[in-house]
Amino acid sequence: MALSEWQTRTLWGGVYAVALIFFAWYSALSFLLFSLVGAFYIQREVRALALPGPMRWGIVLYAIVGMYMGHQLGLDSITKEWHYERVLVPLLLIWSSDSFAYLGGKWWGKTPLAPRISPKKTREGALVGFLCTLLVAVGISRLWPNWSAQIPTLIAGMAIAFAAPAGDLVQSYWKRRAGVKDSGVFLPGHGGWFDRLDSYLLVAWVLGLLRMIYSL
Repeated sequence: MALSEWQTRTLWGGVYAVALIFFAWYSALSFLLFSLVGAFYIQREVRALALPGPMRWGIVLYAIVGMYMGHQLGLDSITKEWHYERVLVPLLLIWSSDSFAYLGGKWWGKTPLAPRISPKKTREGALVGFLCTLLVAVGISRLWPNWSAQIPTLIAGMAIAFAAPAGDLVQSYWKRRAGVKDSGVFLPGHGGWFDRLDSYLLVAWVLGLLRMIYSL
């Protein structure tokens, strides 16, 4: 019996989430391997998009540096010890943002957020996603009090709650410029690597820059 589109997305989304959690938890090396593979396939997908050359290479650089900065989040800046929660919690908050924004938009969404870029997203859904992600960020600090390292928990939570949907919108804009629905094929029902990691890349950039600022 063939699976429906929703069942396919749910199944492969779960497999992806479990694998990513394992890579983050197991060791710095396993997450580095994930980051290298992700960077390789993202740059390949981006270079295949029908975008102006400078824009393509700018996105490639943005993606490769973003994957590097994401890996660096888990390393202590002084001891270089691996703290898996500093990578895992941002991933959980990204998924939280996406899920709550979807539910908020489904239940209360009326006003389009960016109709020319992503017609299904609403301002109401974005607000629900932002507030709920912030609450989850504060709540999860009871389990992992140092997940945000030098960055105050509230600041880190707000940064992720903003950057996660913004990263998705930015990537949607690039795909519309290229005239494609998905950047490639990675997981059935989920598109390519770039589609899966669009929010993560901007979150990694924002948290990486904030960590630099708070380390000064």
